[in-house]
Amino acid sequence: MQLSVLIDTYNHERLIETAISSVLEQDFPESEREIVVVDDGSTDRTAELVRRYEPRVQLVTKKNGGQASAFNAGIPECRGEVIVFLDGDDWWAPGKLRKIARVFAEDPSLGMIGHAFIESFDDGARKTISPSERVRLQVKNVSAAKLFRLSRCYFGTSRLALRAGAGEPRPRVQRVRIITPPYSRR
Repeated sequence: MQLSVLIDTYNHERLIETAISSVLEQDFPESEREIVVVDDGSTDRTAELVRRYEPRVQLVTKKNGGQASAFNAGIPECRGEVIVFLDGDDWWAPGKLRKIARVFAEDPSLGMIGHAFIESFDDGARKTISPSERVRLQVKNVSAAKLFRLSRCYFGTSRLALRAGAGEPRPRVQRVRIITPPYSRR
């Protein structure tokens, strides 16, 4: 199974190399994955650092427009059967791509996978955020849509994998509109 890793980044010069390295160090064949990094108009050295990884990484640069616009610019560049999203300030644990590929291969009806994640704190502490059990969501009615909405933490960008051809025989996904609500960090 061919995987596309899509990394969005904006002014992540301190973290982008960790994100890219966490992909390159996966126990998944390099020949079966591509890495596309979309630099959303960084004003620091992010693009320069990403270029060090060429040709193993494809860099797409664009004017700043926000995370959703970065993904929308990157999705058409992806050629894999599955697009696996990663934020430029995050990293993946070893084995993620192998597990994602296995789960999609075992169930052709899956369109999307979300999973647990690890919060990392400045003091070095880590906390795993995980559902108590494996859940299969089929958004066929309002109550299922509400459950999906409440599960959004497991479908955040660094935890999301999307089958590029989800819903076949419709045409291959060329664009996904991702809308992010405004928020503030404290």
